[in-house]
Amino acid sequence: MKKITLDTIDTTEAEKNFVNRLSHNKTYFLNGEWGSGKTTFLENSKKYSKKKFIYLDIWNTKDSRNLMEIAYSKLHHHMYFLFKFLVVSLIAVSVLASPVINLGIEKFLNLKGYNIVVKIGVIVSLFVTMWQILKYKSDSFYSRLISKFLRKKVLIIDDFDRASKKRQEDSYKLFNILNGKLPIVFVGDFTKIVQNEENFLQKIIDSRIELPFALHPRQIWNSYFKQLATTFNVKIPENLKMIFVKERRNLRDRERFNSYVVQEFFERGKFEHVQTVQQLAIIYVYLYYPKAYQQLLETTEISTFSDNEYINKTLQVLLQDNSDYPRAFKRNTKIYFLYENASNLTAKEAKTIVNEILNEGKKKEFIDSDINSDFYQYFTSNYNNLAKEQRDKFFQLAINYAKKIKYTPIVRYIFNSKDIEIDANHKKDRYESWMNELENYELDESEKIYLLQNFTDFSFEEQAKWHDTIGLDEQILKTLKLESYYILLYLVQKGLWGNFKAWQEDFWNIVNSMNDKNFLAFWIMQGIIDNHLNYAGAPLIPKDKKYTLVITQKSDGFFKGKAEEREFAIKHIKSKINELENKGYTFEYFKG
Repeated sequence: MKKITLDTIDTTEAEKNFVNRLSHNKTYFLNGEWGSGKTTFLENSKKYSKKKFIYLDIWNTKDSRNLMEIAYSKLHHHMYFLFKFLVVSLIAVSVLASPVINLGIEKFLNLKGYNIVVKIGVIVSLFVTMWQILKYKSDSFYSRLISKFLRKKVLIIDDFDRASKKRQEDSYKLFNILNGKLPIVFVGDFTKIVQNEENFLQKIIDSRIELPFALHPRQIWNSYFKQLATTFNVKIPENLKMIFVKERRNLRDRERFNSYVVQEFFERGKFEHVQTVQQLAIIYVYLYYPKAYQQLLETTEISTFSDNEYINKTLQVLLQDNSDYPRAFKRNTKIYFLYENASNLTAKEAKTIVNEILNEGKKKEFIDSDINSDFYQYFTSNYNNLAKEQRDKFFQLAINYAKKIKYTPIVRYIFNSKDIEIDANHKKDRYESWMNELENYELDESEKIYLLQNFTDFSFEEQAKWHDTIGLDEQILKTLKLESYYILLYLVQKGLWGNFKAWQEDFWNIVNSMNDKNFLAFWIMQGIIDNHLNYAGAPLIPKDKKYTLVITQKSDGFFKGKAEEREFAIKHIKSKINELENKGYTFEYFKG
């Protein structure tokens, strides 16, 4: 599993300067927000100091002892525990040698002067008991001893700003005793200390020390996002970086955020399956705006992420819809939510399929991909970035499938893209450009009419106006693959569309002599026969070969004639219908 290792921030010079200051027995305040790197800075500084850093955590401690005793145990660790050990040992000996619990320990130890030891133990036991009964304050005892032997020590009072008021007051008492005896460093967020009305600390510190600028949010996030840009091979927008800077996200935040980046992109396998920037934005919302994240689970449309106008607007922009691939958050919401796994095509996998279609004739994705499929989304997002030679190959493929009446979304998209590519000020000019373009492909006149009718916005009426005058030469008709569309355009040019009673007998003969596919397509376009598909699929023959003869006009038909005119048309094609029924076609009559 791939990981993103956080860069170590070099603050060597600042650490050395800090240690140099500790050569004087003064009081300092190391300023920084919680999680900004103060502890790490202090730990690194120890390497350059000959003095021992003694940490006194007055916020996180769960010790019931008073602060003076705790401080003594930290500053004089060995002395404190030796004293405790001696007291406990003497008490234990006196108790074990007492008449009540006499275990014969004097014989076991065989010590000279044993009675003296026991007596001392008894005295110590009485002394400790009286201490507890009289509740003698141990801080006065330790305060007399704590200021001794402090050479080569530095006292670090950590998280001072987060400590209770009682603990802070106890710290001041400790300071009064130790002031000038050793360097003392208070650690915390100075802005919170300033807000305290009884701000005694401001009066006693000699110098306030700021963390180096290398630990400032702008610096740490700039370097982090450079690392992400390299890892994901993507440009990270400046407005995403500025969210972290403006909200002063620190080193602790960086570590936490990065753990989720590793989790989602690598453990959950979303790398190359999602848009990197949008996934980073979703992780940010999850971490710092949990209420907004819960709303996103219910709806992708959310108006308010934060009360801060800049943050709110920026997140809206980062998560806005787009047509890039992988699909945007609003188009493939589920995969962006945390703890979801990725199963969609990566851009790399989709690109491989594109190359296989072009070079190896792979058909499945080209034919079967619907508008919701990953491949269709990738294809439509990247089609215009392909080289012209590649687009030309795809257009040839689109024509081939269109001729086979394969109305796939990708075929339609390619035709729409070609229509945009053809530059013309007027629709007639665009029509002529289309006809010139189609001359480059092996298409007869009927196929051109069919393609323009079904894959562009040119209607029969418009084609009839701009197309050369059509005649019904039988020799020409025999060469046409979709003669039905050629004849339909002829009807529009002559004003005979749907005007069945005006058709001459020789025209009826031409119509009835068409092959099955063209005959059925012709009458579907005239609104007399229905294949239960649509007009664009007129040349398609249903697998069950079931059709409907429409006597009474259906609401969605082309022809608006009366029932008697329809019956007139059906009468003239009845013999052909009978012939088709003998071939396994079935026709039902619809009379409304």
